[in-house]
Amino acid sequence: YKIISHVGKGCFSVVSAAVNKNSNRKFAIKTYNRIDQMDDIRLKNIQNEVQNLFHLHHNNIIMLRHAVKDGRKIQLIMENGGQQSLSGLLRKTTGF
Repeated sequence: YKIISHVGKGCFSVVSAAVNKNSNRKFAIKTYNRIDQMDDIRLKNIQNEVQNLFHLHHNNIIMLRHAVKDGRKIQLIMENGGQQSLSGLLRKTTGF
């Protein structure tokens, strides 16, 4: 994957837009850094997120394609939901 741009940031993760070098398809990569410094509860929450997303298949839910644990980080390779953060999308569509 080749990182194209930064999409958003949460308390524990960063989301980037990326392109698969082989297929040229766009994806979003959610990266949890420094997992070696996270407590057991936080790691369990990430594990639950991965398991839940792998089993959810719905048009309104962004599909998780791959989960990769590499050294001190976990990366979730997900379908591309656009170049906007969730909070930005909510403000635009609902006024939230």
